[in-house]
Amino acid sequence: MKLALSSTTLRSSPPGEVVTAAARMGYEAVELWAEHIWDTGAASAPLGVQARELGLAPSLHGPSRDLNVTSSNAGICRESRAQYKKCLEDAARMGAGLVNLHPGALSGSHDNPEEFTRRMIEYGGELAEEAGRLGLAIGLEVMERRRGEFVTDIPGTARIAREVAHPAFGLTVDLAHLLYSGVPIETEGYEPLIFHVHISGSTREKVHVPLAEGIYDLGGALAQLRPFFQGAVVIESYAKGKEMETAEDNKRVFERLIKETDCAPPGK
Repeated sequence: MKLALSSTTLRSSPPGEVVTAAARMGYEAVELWAEHIWDTGAASAPLGVQARELGLAPSLHGPSRDLNVTSSNAGICRESRAQYKKCLEDAARMGAGLVNLHPGALSGSHDNPEEFTRRMIEYGGELAEEAGRLGLAIGLEVMERRRGEFVTDIPGTARIAREVAHPAFGLTVDLAHLLYSGVPIETEGYEPLIFHVHISGSTREKVHVPLAEGIYDLGGALAQLRPFFQGAVVIESYAKGKEMETAEDNKRVFERLIKETDCAPPGK
């Protein structure tokens, strides 16, 4: 496992400062959000160079604000997919190995999830072809159970990946989403499809709080992944007004979890 800092934790800092902070704190990888890069006007290629010069493996989190790649509204669907195309191009310039993809969502309360699953499979295939051409991988994120979401457990997400059937397309398992939703973390039989992992603290009310504030057993979940997972574990916690402190404390808590669950240190 490679421990990664998500730029969402340091969202008030320019992306270049996030990369520098990740290296200074001893993280091994960094995941920048596409919208963080776009909003600040940063150039993606120099960020990739900076990360690699500091010994960090970069990845890119795709855009998510008000987007829906499976929307039944043709304009929203078109714009959402256009932003992901731009994201893939940025990831290629950055030299990021993986792009995290938020799945689509239902457009209305009476929509049929199976119809939207088919849309996600079709679009996933298109995106995987483009990613493969650019030398990238796609991690389809397992979301929390909330209104409109239909990709909310590992088996269902793996079904999409298997029907896409492209070596560049796999899963991002968000442990906080699963724990918050009370959904089992089912990894057996899906190991080759799990490309990427997100973690954060979660409570009964919210996800993505600092690791120390979470109430669920992240250590047990990490122990379950350790025998086979060699990718990046990205910490996505945020605390307004305590961003640097949270990033530093998250790393300490993560290392303690690893030790307590008898796992090897990250990267070993």
